[in-house]
Amino acid sequence: MQNKYKEFLASERGESIYDIDVRIKNFNGKLFEFIETPSHGFLIVPASSIYYNLAKKIRSADHYGYIMPGIAVFLEEDCQAGAFISKLPAA
Repeated sequence: MQNKYKEFLASERGESIYDIDVRIKNFNGKLFEFIETPSHGFLIVPASSIYYNLAKKIRSADHYGYIMPGIAVFLEEDCQAGAFISKLPAA
């Protein structure tokens, strides 16, 4: 799935897929993929996550992140990811 995420963001942002990195990060005891482009980072919440609807709601408040409908929400690192993490229950 990481390649689909990379291809999607490269297309949306006009960046090279080869300059995009995906890592696993721990947020409040929960593991999420985090994607870094040359200019920005995004927390990825897949549609299979119980937190997908929360991520969609946070993303809809502003449009700095991205949505792959039915696949994943990409929350931008500056505000959206922090708002999302603050709403996660403690592990």
